Amino acid sequence: MPPPDRKPIIVLKDIRKNYPMGQVNVEALKGISIELSGGDFISVAGPSGSGKTTMMNIIGLIDRPSGGSLFVEGLELNSLGRRELTRIRREFIGFVFQSFNLLPVLSVFENVELPLLIGNAKLSKAQRKDRVEYFLEEVGLADRRNHRPSELSGGQQQRVAIARAMVTKPKLVIADEPTANLDSASGERILELMKKVNREEATTFLFSTHNPDIWNIADHILFLRDGEVESEKRK
Repeated sequence: MPPPDRKPIIVLKDIRKNYPMGQVNVEALKGISIELSGGDFISVAGPSGSGKTTMMNIIGLIDRPSGGSLFVEGLELNSLGRRELTRIRREFIGFVFQSFNLLPVLSVFENVELPLLIGNAKLSKAQRKDRVEYFLEEVGLADRRNHRPSELSGGQQQRVAIARAMVTKPKLVIADEPTANLDSASGERILELMKKVNREEATTFLFSTHNPDIWNIADHILFLRDGEVESEKRK
């Protein structure tokens, strides 16, 4: 259970997910029940095929469960339509995808600014500029603000994706191997930034990673195996 001074922001109750494969129904998740609290720094670990990606896609409102209930800040989401889920995802969650998902026709600055333009954040142009430049400085890419993604290395594109995920100051950041494309110095800098945002903004971070550095600084570790929570550890 979460510490008494932290309220759960994400609750999964008996979450199941099945995928039809021909005549067979594959159970990717087999009744997962967990609580993620505000301000948690969580790492999800487990072998390939354990259900990590499926669980994170459900928490991120990218996929729907086949059974069970998902709550975000006490709101049960199963009955909500696509438009409402999209709104909640846009306002509540930041994503760091392993494939970056940057728009090639936009500059680095424009890619990071984009969530502020399509969201409901009522910021002036100057406020948007200040926020984007702050996060570009934090990820070490202020001097690349006018470059296109094709002009960046894979590690630099990853850092742009991380800045974009955090620019809206979401309550939850979901990160799939956020340091996989970074050298050790850049990875350490990014983790320090994430811990800073986690500490100062009480942002919850949920990682799927094989990086032991993230396991070491996580305060909540979930171990999945065969679609179930094998163990759960809170520091």
